[in-house]
Amino acid sequence: MAVCESCSAELATLTRDRRLVREALAAAPTITRDLRPEVLRGIEGQRAAWAARAAGEARRDWWRAARVRRVAAAAAVCLILAQSIVILRLASTPAPVPQVTARALPAPASRLRLVPAAAAPAAQIEELLRQLNAHIVDGPAADGALVVEVATTDRALLAKKLALARADPGLILEAQVLPR
Repeated sequence: MAVCESCSAELATLTRDRRLVREALAAAPTITRDLRPEVLRGIEGQRAAWAARAAGEARRDWWRAARVRRVAAAAAVCLILAQSIVILRLASTPAPVPQVTARALPAPASRLRLVPAAAAPAAQIEELLRQLNAHIVDGPAADGALVVEVATTDRALLAKKLALARADPGLILEAQVLPR
């Protein structure tokens, strides 16, 4: 140490620090029996403060939860009221009455098969259909036959209409009643 300056400086610093620590310890009060209960009371006081703080937080948490419960209950009551209003409105609204369309039964009709002459003009065939009170429902077929419907099932009236159709052989070659 005599050779190394830094080593001797460090030794001097350590010696000075040791002396200062010993003086500080000598000036400090010694632990007595009165000091221990005092420290324990301080610890208990801190523990009580922590408990009070925790109780306050617990109370605040309970009030927050209570507010949430009250809001949830109010929302449930509003939902129940809204559902009740909808149910009552639906129950009080009369059911729509279905629209019934009255349709008359079609008049009974018979079908005739007419074979016009190849040279027969269309205007004369249309005039004959007006006289028979008939309309075309099928045709012309390959042989030129037309199926017409007349609004009657009376056999005597059908015979008169067939006679009227056969009256001009240059217009209608064949006329017959078709089975139903």
